Amino acid sequence: MTSVVSSGLQRNFHAITTNTSILADPSRFVKKYGTAIRAYLQALISDQHDADEVEQDLLLQVVERGFPDGMGRRGKFRYYLMTVVRNAALAYFRKKSRRPVTVADLSSIPAAQIADLAWDRSWRECVMKNAWLSLRKHEQRNSGNLFHTVLRTSVKHGDEDSTMLAVRVSSITG
Repeated sequence: MTSVVSSGLQRNFHAITTNTSILADPSRFVKKYGTAIRAYLQALISDQHDADEVEQDLLLQVVERGFPDGMGRRGKFRYYLMTVVRNAALAYFRKKSRRPVTVADLSSIPAAQIADLAWDRSWRECVMKNAWLSLRKHEQRNSGNLFHTVLRTSVKHGDEDSTMLAVRVSSITG
């Protein structure tokens, strides 16, 4: 598999764990991973209709078969899911061409690198969205906690020093 992700970023993704209860709930699985799966398939399969069909078949298989035990630990699920999606694209190309297609064939497609980038971008967006949501919920549940507010303000006004950020947070929180 062509990897365009820096080794530092790969190390960080090894620390990400998957809430395994999501893997047992099809609607939560699609909600959490659907965007990343979709982006990866669209980068691998240029025809949107065909990408839709492959995505539907893949999600149906996930619902019917589930995942092997132990998936979602130590960041392995991300790479497992990428492989599952890539294999679904390979099966599509095999069926379409009626000739044997190998992983090397898929890797030689220029879109493979673009697909890897799209997957990484979607995955990061998914992880960050969930992290921001969890942080906001944590702040709402814990009186006096300003983690979400401080970090959001810092991101939004990254060019300001800590004094200005403190003034902004104070004006937001009263």
